[in-house]
Amino acid sequence: MVRTQWETLPDTRQEVDRIHVRGDQIVTVGRFLRRMPDSDARLEIRFLLSWEIREGKVIRVQVLGAGSDFQHALEAAGLPE
Repeated sequence: MVRTQWETLPDTRQEVDRIHVRGDQIVTVGRFLRRMPDSDARLEIRFLLSWEIREGKVIRVQVLGAGSDFQHALEAAGLPE
């Protein structure tokens, strides 16, 4: 199993705000949310992901943009804010 940094951090979750279906591609707009250790401070990072579906299975997931690249990726994908 491949683990990302986000999976190993406690009190972290991923939320999807919008889903755009484009044939065999699904584009999700969302955010990673995390409470910082020993603090009430919270971290939020917006993301844009592309999911390629074939025969009902996910065959590829690509990060189109996250953090400071999010707005540019949203515009490049032709999606509204």
